[in-house]
Amino acid sequence: SHTRWASVGAITEANCHPVDNRSTGNRPTKDGIIHICLNGDIDNYTVLRTKIEKSGYRIPPDVTTDTKIIPLQIQNYLQKGHEIEEAFRMAVNNFEGSHAISMHTNLAPGKIFLAQKGSGQAIFIGLGENYYMPASEVYGFVEETPIYLKMDGEKAVTGRNGKTQGQIFILNQKSIGGLDGIKAMFYDGTPVKLEEADKKQTDITSRDIDRLGYPHYFLKEISEAPVSVERTLQNRWKIKEDGNKLKAVTLDVKAFPKYLKTAFVENQIQRIYFVGQGTAGVAAQVCADILNYYMDNPVLHINALKASELSGFKLGEHDGRSKMADTLVVAISQSGATTDTNRTIDMVRERGAYTMAIVNRRDSDITFKVDGVIYTSSGRDIEMSVASTKAFYSQIVAGAILS
Repeated sequence: SHTRWASVGAITEANCHPVDNRSTGNRPTKDGIIHICLNGDIDNYTVLRTKIEKSGYRIPPDVTTDTKIIPLQIQNYLQKGHEIEEAFRMAVNNFEGSHAISMHTNLAPGKIFLAQKGSGQAIFIGLGENYYMPASEVYGFVEETPIYLKMDGEKAVTGRNGKTQGQIFILNQKSIGGLDGIKAMFYDGTPVKLEEADKKQTDITSRDIDRLGYPHYFLKEISEAPVSVERTLQNRWKIKEDGNKLKAVTLDVKAFPKYLKTAFVENQIQRIYFVGQGTAGVAAQVCADILNYYMDNPVLHINALKASELSGFKLGEHDGRSKMADTLVVAISQSGATTDTNRTIDMVRERGAYTMAIVNRRDSDITFKVDGVIYTSSGRDIEMSVASTKAFYSQIVAGAILS
């Protein structure tokens, strides 16, 4: 369950997923048919494509997506005598960049091969009674099951041949389901032991993705902006119980942990960055202006930046594990899966910064990375068309609540 447009190559039918290993038309290949879907980018695609073409394989000129190289690399290892499981594992090790990959092939009927590495994408596996539903977001399977596993493509471990990163899951749809039907390993082949504690349950339900009578999601999401703002304020903007009827902001410990409050009280935090990309980046600028207005504190430096600017140009002066211990970075994201934003959070955490997120989706990638989360519209207001109208308004309101 994943809808994908081309981030590399033209937006054409020839580049649509799934992409297979055939060179032209629908002619069969002796190596079997390998179908691939990709979320992310193969950064070294050009180098790998050149090698493949030098070996004599002809890639159709209208196929310009980087996804095409994935089935061809797998096919290359099959031709060298490797079984499909090992060919898949060896191929994904060749790919640079953050990615989530799914494969199915007539060489392994009833099995789905998944690979995930890096922080920009995610793979969630819905666990039905006797089946699996892999998806790039939990709402891909919530109509069937609330129970899921999440692959961890960021975790680095010491494996068979030294440090390794990235995970591979092979789902056997012919099994009885559950953990027993999943073969899990790191990219170097080191087994991943799955336990009952790895199972999670999402709060999102099928009601959260209902169109509610609207003809399409675009109109629904624009029309719901006032309701989204109201839900963002709900239970956070209350009347004090001291008899003066003054209003006050209340944030629970999941949104604003006690140790973060202590850091402010003890003046440990001297800098605050609001970051985001696209519309969320504009919201970050507004949130920074609001906080500057309310704080009116020349000692506390408050700025807004694109997440890619902070990670790409502003961290050199903060190298070292404790160089950002006086900094709070507030990431704003609609999906919680924006690559640049999530990678920036990883990098500032490595340097000791405190982190928060203003995000629209529960169980999204960024919620597992930060110290505190403020959900817009209670974190259940899923955007499908991503007009960002209601998300933008609610992000600003959440920033005002934080201020």
